[in-house]
Amino acid sequence: MLVHNKVRHLNIMSTYNDSFPVSIYNCKGLRTLVISTRKLPPLPSDSFSKLKSIRTLKLNKNSIKEVPESIGGLVHLRYLDLSQNRELKELPNSVGNLFNLETLRLIECFKLGELPVSLRKLVNLKHLYIMGCGVIKVPKEIGRLRNLQILDYLYLKDGGEDDEGIFKLGDLGNLEQLQGSLYIANLKSAKDGSEAKNAELVNKKNLLHLSLHFGRGSVRDPKRAEADLKDKDILKGFQVHTNLESLAIYGHHSPKLCPSWMMSCHNLRKLVFYEVPFCGVLAPLGKLRSLEYLTICWMKSVKKVGVEFLGITGETPQTLIKSFPKLKELILGEMDQWEEWEGVEEEDSQITIMPSLLFLSILYCDKLKALPNFLWKTPLRELRICDTRCGTEWVKKASQVQNIEINGEFVKKDGVQMEVPAYLIHLLG
Repeated sequence: MLVHNKVRHLNIMSTYNDSFPVSIYNCKGLRTLVISTRKLPPLPSDSFSKLKSIRTLKLNKNSIKEVPESIGGLVHLRYLDLSQNRELKELPNSVGNLFNLETLRLIECFKLGELPVSLRKLVNLKHLYIMGCGVIKVPKEIGRLRNLQILDYLYLKDGGEDDEGIFKLGDLGNLEQLQGSLYIANLKSAKDGSEAKNAELVNKKNLLHLSLHFGRGSVRDPKRAEADLKDKDILKGFQVHTNLESLAIYGHHSPKLCPSWMMSCHNLRKLVFYEVPFCGVLAPLGKLRSLEYLTICWMKSVKKVGVEFLGITGETPQTLIKSFPKLKELILGEMDQWEEWEGVEEEDSQITIMPSLLFLSILYCDKLKALPNFLWKTPLRELRICDTRCGTEWVKKASQVQNIEINGEFVKKDGVQMEVPAYLIHLLG
C-alpha cells in the first residue's frame, strides 16, 4: 500500500501481506491516523517515531496486544483511542509523555488490568473512558488531573498491600470538574459513609448520570447486620447535586434504599433499582416531579406496594396530590414475593396518579393478584406481562390500551384484538 506524502488525514480499512503499512512514515505532516482492520499485525517498536505531527490516533477495534514505547514521542497528540483491543494487557509508561493529550479511550479493553502511574503527568487530560475494562486498577495519582471532566467508570479495588497507591472513592473529591456520566463499581469495598461524602458529588453540578454498584448480588452476606449497616451508611453518605438526571443502584443490601438526598433530586428523570433483594418497602417515589422512567427489579422482599409509593400520606391534603406527574415508563420485575398493589379509594377522585404513563411492564411477579384501578385511568398505550398471573379482567379493564403483550405474544396490537395462543389461555383464565 502506497500513501502520498502530502496526506494529512488517513483512514486505513485493511492491510496487506499481514504487515504494518510502513509507507505512512513518509507522511511527515500526517495529522489524523485511523486504522480499523480488526486484524492489525503487531506494531513495530518504532511505529510512531516518524509521525511526530499526529493529533488524532484511532487504533480501536483491532487486535493490538502491545503498544510500543515510541507512542510517547507523539507530543502533539490530542486524541488517542485504543478501545476494543481485547487482548491489550497494559499501556507503556511512555503514555505519560503525551503532555497535550486531552482524550484517552480504553473502552472494552477487557484484559487491561491497570493504568500506568505515569498518567499523572497528563495535566491536559479532559476525558478518560475505561468502561468495560472490568477489574481495572486506577492509580491514586489520577486525582491530580484537575482538568479531568470525564471519568466514566471507577472500580473500587479491595484493600491490600498497595492500598495507598489505589484510587479510592474519596479521591473523587479532587476531580472538581467531573461531568457527564459516572459508574462506580464494587462500592462494598468503600470504608464507610465518610468516603462517599468525601467524593463531594454535591459540588459536581454537571455530573448528570450516576450509577452505584455495591457488588453484593442477591445472596445474603454472611455478616448480615454489618453489610446492611455499611451499605446504608455509604448510600446515605453520598450527596449529589440537584441537577442529577439519572440514578441507578445495583446490588445494595440495606433494607432502606431511599436516603433523604434522593428525594431532593428535583431534576431526576430516570431511576433504576436492580438486585436490591432485602428492601421490603418502596420509597415515596411519586413525589419525584421530574421522573419519567422507573425500573425496579429483583426487590425480592417486597410483599405489598402501598400508597406510600405514590407519595400519599395521612399528612398530605389528598385533593392536592399529583403522583408521578411525568412518569412515562414503569418496569417492575422479578419481585417474586409481591402479592398486593394498593390503589386509592374511588372517592379520592381529585388525586391525579401517573397522568403521563404510556408503558407498563410487569415481569416475573407470579404472586401478584391484581393491578390497581388507577392504572386504567392513565393514558397507558403498552402493557407487557411476562410470567405473571393475570386474568381476563386485566385485559378487559385495559380497554384503552393499544398494545397488550403476554409472555411475548400480542393479545392486542395497534388496538386490534388478536387470537390468544392456546398455551396462554390458562393465564387469562
